Amino acid sequence: MTDVNATGPEAEEQPFIPYVDRSAVSKDVEAMLTATEERMGFVPNSFRLYLHSPHIFKQVNRLNNTVMRHMANVLPEDFKYRLAFIISRGHKCRYCSAHAADGIKRKWALDDHRLDEILHLENPHDEREEVAWEFVHAASQGPEHVTDDLRRRLAEHFTPEEIIEIACTLGFWAFFNRVHSSLGIPIESHLSAEEHWVDTDVTRPDEGG
Repeated sequence: MTDVNATGPEAEEQPFIPYVDRSAVSKDVEAMLTATEERMGFVPNSFRLYLHSPHIFKQVNRLNNTVMRHMANVLPEDFKYRLAFIISRGHKCRYCSAHAADGIKRKWALDDHRLDEILHLENPHDEREEVAWEFVHAASQGPEHVTDDLRRRLAEHFTPEEIIEIACTLGFWAFFNRVHSSLGIPIESHLSAEEHWVDTDVTRPDEGG
């Protein structure tokens, strides 16, 4: 069903399948949408499409919250969002790169200069963040780019529990990146200024042209 009564900002374009009418969703799904709206200020276009399969939406939403902000996590959410930004740019997902950039700006007040530094793996907070950035950057180019030496250095700086969280952050956003890019989900109009990040050249000298 086409979402003719959608709340929140409208996308500049329409997806190739219609958004779901929010008034038709079940109470438990509506509660999830309300929580998302309270956290982000709007319901993402991606979620409005996932609603065509409510059982999948519920699991994706739970996985998102578990990987990124569960109270039992040992790594902070802002750390993971910086990883998500690198991962999404590495996979060339325009939609997710814009969302990660917006989340970083909105929740942690980083500016464009700092976002550019993150994409170029410059000025990390410490050695831990440096090796985590390098790991997700390499993995986003393909698992074959993750060397044994890089894994060794990751293990030197992080506990096994932390490494699993980093790897699951990588895997979760790779899922988001592939699904959202393949569906060509329109970027919300108020986030359109952030879509340029995917065009940033971040090729490193040791990766070739």
